[in-house]
Amino acid sequence: MTLGQMNSKLMKAQEAETHLDRALICRALLEDAVDFIYGKVGAKKPPKASLLELIDSPVVTGYINDADTVNALHYVRILGMNAKHGRSVRKKEAKLAFDNMSYLIGLISSKENGTESAYRKPPYMSEAATRRLYIDLYLKEAGWDVLDVENLAQPAKAGIEIEVQGMPNAHGVGYCDYVLYGKDGKPLAIIEVKKTSVDPEKGRHQVDLYGECMKKVYGYKPVLYYTNGYSTKIIDGIYPDRPVMAFHTMEDLELMLQRRTRGDITDLTINDEITNRPYQKMAITNICEWLNAKHRRGLLVMATGTGKTRVAISLVDVLTRNNWVKNVLFLADRTSLVNQAKRNFAKLMPNMSVCELSAGGEKDFNARLMFCTYQTMINYIDAEDKRFSSGRFDLIIIDEAHRSIFNRYGTIFKYFDSFLVGLTATPKNDVDANTYRIFGCEAGIPNFDYTLEDAVKEKYLVGYHVINRTSKMLSKGIDFQNLTEAEKAQLDEYLEEDPPTPDFNIPGNEIFKYLFNKDTCCRVLEELMQWGYRVDGGETLGKTIIFAYNHKHAQMIVDCFHELYPEYPANTCQLVDYSVNYGDDLVLKFEEDDEFRIAVSVDMLDTGVDVPAV
Repeated sequence: MTLGQMNSKLMKAQEAETHLDRALICRALLEDAVDFIYGKVGAKKPPKASLLELIDSPVVTGYINDADTVNALHYVRILGMNAKHGRSVRKKEAKLAFDNMSYLIGLISSKENGTESAYRKPPYMSEAATRRLYIDLYLKEAGWDVLDVENLAQPAKAGIEIEVQGMPNAHGVGYCDYVLYGKDGKPLAIIEVKKTSVDPEKGRHQVDLYGECMKKVYGYKPVLYYTNGYSTKIIDGIYPDRPVMAFHTMEDLELMLQRRTRGDITDLTINDEITNRPYQKMAITNICEWLNAKHRRGLLVMATGTGKTRVAISLVDVLTRNNWVKNVLFLADRTSLVNQAKRNFAKLMPNMSVCELSAGGEKDFNARLMFCTYQTMINYIDAEDKRFSSGRFDLIIIDEAHRSIFNRYGTIFKYFDSFLVGLTATPKNDVDANTYRIFGCEAGIPNFDYTLEDAVKEKYLVGYHVINRTSKMLSKGIDFQNLTEAEKAQLDEYLEEDPPTPDFNIPGNEIFKYLFNKDTCCRVLEELMQWGYRVDGGETLGKTIIFAYNHKHAQMIVDCFHELYPEYPANTCQLVDYSVNYGDDLVLKFEEDDEFRIAVSVDMLDTGVDVPAV
């Protein structure tokens, strides 16, 4: 969509007949603007990415380069979603959405016209407007019914302008912008709102004073929030102030208050049926001591094959036994890893209910152990019907915690207010400094590090050696000028849809981006069958994985095997990639089926997948 078309759609939003229509058009325009930004930056938009994910992406945030403007776009997103599902939209809400989009299109126009220096941010709104437009919407999103009558306290409602006694002013009286009440009519949380132009920190001491006034009446200080509509921080009475993306539900707040009486993690008994190796126990102990020291995030760096998942299971076992966590979310980037983790947790913690959110069929949304891919969870967060509140999970475990995950899926960790433990097999020297900061660690110093070298030395892993095989084409690539006439004719036939020119050149490290051939596939298979690792006294080829460049390459390898070795059973060599129906089941078959000796894989049998038979 062009800038002119976006301006036309903006005019259409201004002329919309209903507030609902205006909110819907503004959200649609926001989607167009995000597409435009991706195009201008020259970045490829992730397939099936949600609007929430795209707004928070480095592409969009970097282009806009202003946190307030980005937060204002989330308002447009949420209001548009409400409108899409038929919820009422007030005139002022629709106007704010329109104003926010007007400023975004204005910013884009100024960048396009080279007048960015003259661009002016939107005017900030008053405190009252911030409350009624931003905070009301965000409270409703968290399931709160906001009352219209001032100074009215009702069970399970969000009261406004609630009077408190004992403030240090001439009248000794103060008025809380919002008080969130529990089912018993007692206050769970107080919210202090400042106008958008003011740093929310200005309201911190004020809301703390309100909390002290409430404590004199009820015997405890409620949870405290302070916000300016764009950013919000929480004081929960346990940890230092921290930013939150969403308000908590009534159930979340009740649990938060209960946890103030929680003691340290003292029972560090580790179940040997789950983890019985000394380094695994040390990893668990280190994380528990880290959590006891009021940290909320931690990072474990452990070599592939040293039992990261078992350590995670044992950690959950210890934390649940100490009443530190009840609900756990395990995240991974592929359904095969999610399914694998679910099976391991279910086997080793049989008394806890499990649910795999990335799978089809019926789901138990009340399960204590949830397993999900990042993309599926983003979709749950961005849904109109919020399945999971900000405080739904006590602990989130991130499998293969790399920086790229936070670049694309960082919204998940902003939205959920929970403990966060990252697992990675990447050597600590290769972990990005930002990843350490994300998990609250000093650069280069994870909470625990167990290297491949340590594991081999202590005989928990077996070392490896490399047999190098290559060809002139694979090492040096293709230079059309140096080919024989026969080779030129062969290349011309292979690339018949796009014939090579005299300056055609492919570096060796990029050869498979352009072509692969049957002869090379056959030579690889012949090498494997002659020199591959043997078991059963040399009678049988050991379980083997061949990593192919893409699906077409993988299928060619499988076809070549069956042509070369028709005497072997049909399931000896099989394709394992995402084009195969029930591909995850095929991974299990590779472990269990003795005839299945060679798996030709594309993106399924690499990092994190356990196949001990190999």
